[in-house]
Amino acid sequence: MSKKRYKYLVPILLIIFWALLSYPKIISPFFLATPSGTIVKLYELFKTGVILPDIYYTLYRIFTSLAIGTFIGLAFGLLFGLISNLWKYMEGTIDFFRSLPAFALFPFFILIFGPGDYAKIGVTAWFIAFIMMISSAYAISHVNETRIKVARTLGASKIQIFFRVILPDGLSELMVGFRN
Repeated sequence: MSKKRYKYLVPILLIIFWALLSYPKIISPFFLATPSGTIVKLYELFKTGVILPDIYYTLYRIFTSLAIGTFIGLAFGLLFGLISNLWKYMEGTIDFFRSLPAFALFPFFILIFGPGDYAKIGVTAWFIAFIMMISSAYAISHVNETRIKVARTLGASKIQIFFRVILPDGLSELMVGFRN
């Protein structure tokens, strides 16, 4: 079996396992619908358009959270990456808040934003911000020092060094945060 076929093996096995549990009604249909019943219901929801507002609001929450979390995470990550002493002082606090499960903070976000979309967006943005903050701080702080010294020697300003040396050199590491 080729490598490309292996990636389909687990989903296929899960569907078979699902069918083996649902068709003979080992688990009540109230709790576990059959695969064919699920496909039929999903088709009906799309055909009638009932599911479209739910998809819209879900995508709205996802992209809003991604934008807010990325902006906040990049801003603080760049700050911590450029000022290494600040990272040394804040690292313990950041690790503490990063290690808290995002969904454990959900009641706190409900108290602040109320029981609606803002609380959901806030929790997700919180989670994304820490991923982006840590990856961008790491990317910026691990830029090749020799390149920065050469740019200084050639008379580059701090802004030029940031945009022409630090940012391009750390860009590959910054992409790790987006991938995660």
